[in-house]
Amino acid sequence: MIRNNDATELCITKGQEGHIVGWKSGIGSRGQIVLDTLFVKLDRPAKTINIEGLPENVIPLVKLKKSVKCTFPNGVSIPVRRSQVHVLPNFAMTVYSSQGKTRPNNVVILNSCRDHLSYYTALSRSSTAEGTVIIQGFNPSKITCGASGYLRQEFRELELMDEISQLKFEDHLPSIINGHLRNAIIRQYQKLKGESYVPEIVPETLKWTKSDPMNILKVQTDTPWCLIEKNKNLIADQQMLVIEHNAQEQIPVEMISHSQLYNHSKSLKRKAKGDLSSEKALITKKRRTALGSAIQTDNPVGMIWDSQNYSCSYDSLFTILGDIWVYNPTKWTRNFKLMSSYAKKLGSGFEKVVSKEINLEDARNSVRRLLHYRSPIAFPDGTLGVDIGDLLLYMFTEKSIGKITYNCEHCGVRSTSASKITSLFSVTQQRLSTIQEYLDATAMKTKKCTCGHDAIKIYKYNSSVNFQAISLPPGSQEVKISKSISLCTDTNPIILPIRGVIYYGSGHFVSRIISPTGEVWYHDGIETRRQCIREGYLVDYTENNLRLKGTKICVGVIYAL
Repeated sequence: MIRNNDATELCITKGQEGHIVGWKSGIGSRGQIVLDTLFVKLDRPAKTINIEGLPENVIPLVKLKKSVKCTFPNGVSIPVRRSQVHVLPNFAMTVYSSQGKTRPNNVVILNSCRDHLSYYTALSRSSTAEGTVIIQGFNPSKITCGASGYLRQEFRELELMDEISQLKFEDHLPSIINGHLRNAIIRQYQKLKGESYVPEIVPETLKWTKSDPMNILKVQTDTPWCLIEKNKNLIADQQMLVIEHNAQEQIPVEMISHSQLYNHSKSLKRKAKGDLSSEKALITKKRRTALGSAIQTDNPVGMIWDSQNYSCSYDSLFTILGDIWVYNPTKWTRNFKLMSSYAKKLGSGFEKVVSKEINLEDARNSVRRLLHYRSPIAFPDGTLGVDIGDLLLYMFTEKSIGKITYNCEHCGVRSTSASKITSLFSVTQQRLSTIQEYLDATAMKTKKCTCGHDAIKIYKYNSSVNFQAISLPPGSQEVKISKSISLCTDTNPIILPIRGVIYYGSGHFVSRIISPTGEVWYHDGIETRRQCIREGYLVDYTENNLRLKGTKICVGVIYAL
């Protein structure tokens, strides 16, 4: 049985069965014979498969590499990488996996089936009764104890619906039976015929009597369709909510109570249509910490451009980082500390903004002063401006977040690279199409071992990966912007969604901010100032048109989880 969806167009799908017709082997790192390619003839594939050089319905399966993290009792963890063809001996399968299959010879074990539904699925795989083989005994009570009360009620209602549908089709249904929903129609029919009425077509096992009645159904009011919008009156009556800071200090933030929104919307859920006319439903979203705004809002908050000391490069990056920070201040304050002293300074500034000690521009300027002190040439004051590449470099490469090792599977030698992993990846030249392709190409690079074989590159991070900045200097700005990226680690790949894009043109930087829900916002410290303008949703953008914002071109991307 094939275990992976490796090529659905060739019917190489999870659960597909087949027979081995051949294989190719090679020599492993210790001289042993290892399987390289397995040739499998598919059993009854969805379509006929013809691969040049192979018989009909015969497909090749190659070995794939997989990493497994093994943890010892003493807490030490090591990655184990193995190469394997993803197939299993098809001696048995679960009831769930067998759905949709038909077998001339169907061998079943009913003893471990949980209920009559599993019995049905297993036995109905057979094409004939003669081809059914039941191994071991089984518990007959699972199929002879009768249906549960809920299931019996469902079947009884369906029997009434059968008769109602037939009368409707024959145009014999009384006009007073005019409900639009199942519950209403059955109630009307029961009131017309009486509780004791049982259609003649109902099987004896389902018929209801005085001792086992089918009562008239209770009224069920379905929620009417309505447009969900914010209640402006409720927003005007803001409440003071105390949020607990990671340093255990109590910080009052003016915001709408999350529980108030939830309880209010919940109370509306089952109201009749007439009752909804006087009230507005409220939309609830993931709680954010208010940053630079007195009112709790789900809109990103931007930084205002400094016309004396040009700040657009800082504004474009720090607005994105601020919108990431607000969703989990404790987590991102800690993570910023691991990137650089400058990112640490920014995280501390955001904390002070929340506690209303400073504003966003003060937080920006505190980082700017530190950068200017360390490198006055790269980060000048005045109207010269700052290269976004330098800003990304200083913000995200000061501290290492992991190391690169090379492992030779042939001789077992492992070496550590002098290069360290940081939170910034730079695309140096236009060779590939997308950011993800650059990351994959870098991860796939090998190094010659002393034994002459290629050693595999392994990325070992100090902690869980949840952030990656991408720099696109001149010469690489035609690269398409991946909406998410997959980073290789020593355990499993990590998927990071896009959270922001920085653009440059006509001597000015602007940015797009992408929320966790996929909303796209635009910020320009000169034009929009504190406000961010909603542009739409990420699904409406292609990887290619994310490269541009008007005449400005992408120079940096932020991914975060």
